[in-house]
Amino acid sequence: MSSGLEFRDALVKLDLCSNCGACMAFKTAKYCPQIGIPEELYQIEPLPKARSVYVTRARDDNIRSAAQDGGTVTALCKYLLEKGVVKYVLGCKFGKGNVVAVPEIVTDPSRVLVLSKSKYTYVPVLSLLSRVRKEELDKVCVVGVPCQIRSLNMIERDLGIKFVKICILCSSNFKREFLLDILKKHGKKVEDVAKMEIKKKFRILFNDGTVEEVPIKEAKKYSGKCCEQCPELVSHYADLAVGSMFLPEGWNFVLVLTDIGENIVRSAIDANVLEVGDVPQDLLEKIEKVARQKQEQAKKTREEVKCKLRELGLLK
Repeated sequence: MSSGLEFRDALVKLDLCSNCGACMAFKTAKYCPQIGIPEELYQIEPLPKARSVYVTRARDDNIRSAAQDGGTVTALCKYLLEKGVVKYVLGCKFGKGNVVAVPEIVTDPSRVLVLSKSKYTYVPVLSLLSRVRKEELDKVCVVGVPCQIRSLNMIERDLGIKFVKICILCSSNFKREFLLDILKKHGKKVEDVAKMEIKKKFRILFNDGTVEEVPIKEAKKYSGKCCEQCPELVSHYADLAVGSMFLPEGWNFVLVLTDIGENIVRSAIDANVLEVGDVPQDLLEKIEKVARQKQEQAKKTREEVKCKLRELGLLK
C-alpha cells in the first residue's frame, strides 16, 4: 500500500474517498477506513452488542433548541470539556456560501453549540488531529460517523492511545453538489439551512419555514461508493453510538459499547446533564433491521470494490 498521499487521488477517482481526513493529518494511507475494511464487519452481527441502552435528551434548553433532536451528543461534549475529561472535541459545523460543512475543533465548553445538527455530507473531521500535540491525543473526543471511527480505531492501535469516540448513526452521506443543487433550486445559501434530516425522505428545512424533500432512493444516487461498501450503520469501535430513529421528536437513544462510554453516560445522568426517558421494547430490534439491510447491501458492493483496489495495488 502506498505510504504517501497519491493513493487518495485513486480513491477519489473510484468514488471511494469518504473524506475522513486521517491521511491529511498523518500523511499516510495506513489509517484509511475505506481500503482495508475488516472482513469480519461483513459477517458478524451488524448491530454491536450494547452494554446498556438509554433514551435521553439534554436538560439544557439552549442545547435542545439548537440540537438536531435531543441534544444528547452536544450535552455530553460540553460536559466532557467542563469536567476536563477531554481538552478537545472534534466535529463539524455548517459552512457558508458554497461550503456545506467544515471540520471544527472546540476547546471551550461555551462553544459546543457550533457542532450541533447533522450535516449529511463528507467532512474531513480527522484532519483536525494534526492540530493536537501528540502527547495530548488521548485528551480528544471525536464525534464522527462509522468510517471515521474505524480510522480512529486503527490510529489508537498503532499509537497506543485512546480517544473518546462518539458515533453518529449513518446510513449514508451525500455529495456536496447534491446539497448545493437543492439550495440553488430554492435560491438559498448554506446560512439559510435550519436543519437536515432523514425522516422517510431526505429533508432540508430552511429558516423561513420552507422544506425540500427528496425520496431516499433518489438521494442515494448522490452518495459515494464509499457509503455503498460501508457495512456499519453503528460503529463497532465506538464508546457510544447515538441516534434518534424510531423515537418521538426531541429524544435520542444511546447505545453504550464500552466501559468508558458507560462511565460517561452514567456520570452525565447523575450530574443532571441528561434527562432519561423510557426505552421502547422493540427499539433494538428495529435498529438491528436497518443495520442488517445496510450490511447486506455493502457485501455486494465490497466485492466489486476489492477487485478495483487490487488492480491498483492498494489491497493485497
